[in-house]
Amino acid sequence: MKKKQRKHRNKPWLLLLTVGIGLINLLANRFWVRIDLTEDQRHSIHPATKKLLGKLDGDLYVTVYLAGDLPMEFRQLQRATKELLEALKAYANRPIHYQIVDLNTEPIERRKKLFKKLSERGIQPTNLYMQEHGQRIEKLIYPGALVTYKEQEVGVMLLKGNSMTDATQMISQSIDGLEYELTKALAKLVNKVRTKVGLVKGHSEPNARQLSGLTQALSEHYELHEVMLARESPLSTYSALLITKPQQPFSEDELYLLDQYIMQGGKVLFFLDRLRIDMDSLRSGEAFAFPLNLGLDDQLFRYGIRINQDLVQDLHAGVYPVVVGKLGNQPQLRFLSWPFFPILNNFSTHLITKNMDALYTQFVSSLDTVKVEGVVKTPLVFTSNYTRRLATPVHVDLEALRKAPDPALYNQGSIPLVYLLAGQFTSLYKNRLVPAGFD
Repeated sequence: MKKKQRKHRNKPWLLLLTVGIGLINLLANRFWVRIDLTEDQRHSIHPATKKLLGKLDGDLYVTVYLAGDLPMEFRQLQRATKELLEALKAYANRPIHYQIVDLNTEPIERRKKLFKKLSERGIQPTNLYMQEHGQRIEKLIYPGALVTYKEQEVGVMLLKGNSMTDATQMISQSIDGLEYELTKALAKLVNKVRTKVGLVKGHSEPNARQLSGLTQALSEHYELHEVMLARESPLSTYSALLITKPQQPFSEDELYLLDQYIMQGGKVLFFLDRLRIDMDSLRSGEAFAFPLNLGLDDQLFRYGIRINQDLVQDLHAGVYPVVVGKLGNQPQLRFLSWPFFPILNNFSTHLITKNMDALYTQFVSSLDTVKVEGVVKTPLVFTSNYTRRLATPVHVDLEALRKAPDPALYNQGSIPLVYLLAGQFTSLYKNRLVPAGFD
């Protein structure tokens, strides 16, 4: 007996360990702590999300339509959504109520109304194909959520990734993007003042109908204005400017205003053609692509980028309708792959392009970087590995579509087509006279 007591006296750490565990349990019951042990902190709530949750001054309601008899991958998405909502509840200063609903348990009439409502909120259905008792069963689900705040409601598409990947990878991408999708919806509901974005006009840009998709998407999150680059334009009030496919050159005054906007910290997104091709000329079967001078070359070069006078061809490409013969007295159309229409599905790991869906492009030029002190140049979007560049003037011949491309010619590897430039920029007008009339 004395021997046992002496044995315990020699191990006081047992008592300390027991007391320590008890204190940890007591504190855990009173204070919520979330520790992310992953190397890339993928399970941590972003500071911007916490800041947004701190703006809540009313209850938030979330209805998730992802329940029932689901495949394992969709159950993972359901579990990840639930875990994220629990984490958001912990950081919000007002209650967040959520429920996970199985649409198939709803009465038929209510189900039809819900289907219509979800579609109106941008939540698109997904067809599931499952095996049950040796039979293939097709099932329609709506992998989304409705977020309600102060009688306002926004739809969130939970299944959102690269549609050109397999289902497992797309689910994984969707899980990675859950916080962004939910936060984006929350920002629409909470933020009273929207950021101003300017759409630069006055250089024969595409018309309102041609840009309707872009303007509609931007208007959901930003206060969008058309901007004419003139001396009286208060560009500093815009958080970003978009230059979308101009066809006429910029004047010296406009270049100066654009340069000074960037020097003051403004952000500009350039969507530019380096070569001009007339699609109407292709009706005759062929056309030539010639250089398009917009007056922006020197400015972009000073910032660290050059758009080459070429067109990139990629074997991973979209299609173009071509008349291949006649069926009776009617022309017979076939959609043939055209290397001038690259489908871009090769992205960097940058946050901007994370989980981005494939991009469909037409007549794109390659980019080269220029060594500039203080500017970091990050490639964001690339072609596939099976490419080639055609220098100007480029002969575009529809007759070539009838022939299978020679893979041996497409050997120039992956080519970057989108760059992010960030840092300390040098003005184009350093050691130069400014345009007349400016101070």
